[in-house]
Amino acid sequence: MQAKLELPLAIYEELSAFKLYMLDIGLLGAMVNTEASQVLIDDSVFTEYKGGVTEQFIYQQIKCELNTPTYYHTTDDSRLEVDFIVQYKGKMLPIEVKAGRNVRANSLSMLLAKTPDMRAVRFSMLPYKQQSQLTNIPLYAAPIME
Repeated sequence: MQAKLELPLAIYEELSAFKLYMLDIGLLGAMVNTEASQVLIDDSVFTEYKGGVTEQFIYQQIKCELNTPTYYHTTDDSRLEVDFIVQYKGKMLPIEVKAGRNVRANSLSMLLAKTPDMRAVRFSMLPYKQQSQLTNIPLYAAPIME
């Protein structure tokens, strides 16, 4: 569900705007007829939809570990989009998901620049790194949130 960037997130959710995720990443693979060998041996299948698979994986980890509503945010002009937003330890936590090593995230950078007291998490193929407002967490370490 989409939500305005205000707490509590549930009050500002827009039920008419949503993203759909599967209960399990294996179901997503089955829906698109991905054979296990394509994933385990030849990862060329990820050329087209690795971002979607990676978002599915992180969504699954967030839901299993935190068991909290998960939102996303986008502006009407689509200039700002945040993959996931959760309420975590009484605060809003934006979460960016990147499938590879290219982690440029203009939307997240703009959001953090506007709100200097906000912290965010990015899951990617890069190693763990704590930056000023942003913590990069390797995909294999999900769902660690800080």
